[in-house]
Amino acid sequence: MISISMVSRDKRFFDGIEGILAENQIKTDWCSTGEKALSKAIAVPMDLIIIDEDLPDMTGRQFIEKLVMKNSMIHCVVASPLTKKEFHGRYEGFGILMQFHIFPDRSEIETLLEHMNHIFNLHIKREKSR
Repeated sequence: MISISMVSRDKRFFDGIEGILAENQIKTDWCSTGEKALSKAIAVPMDLIIIDEDLPDMTGRQFIEKLVMKNSMIHCVVASPLTKKEFHGRYEGFGILMQFHIFPDRSEIETLLEHMNHIFNLHIKREKSR
């Protein structure tokens, strides 16, 4: 089962996301701070983290920098009000899977599901060829 951790000061931030992910048999959990999410990322296997760029204890970029140092294999999505150009400038080189709007709509979540399906299918194909 795919596991996603969502990080934001307010759990309601993810109301629209959780239902769609649950429909697709994806397990989710929530952390209220970047530090809690980083600790969890070390202790519990997870496939993806979705963060609100405005965390209570650090910026989105600081979170991503710390996460990459702890586990660079976790895919990340950042919810940010930045323009695409600003977002690219801030997060370039960190391997961010995609940017969400602050309150992502269903089409953004479905795009994420397509990306995840592609990633995990590639992973499965690799294991079968070994």
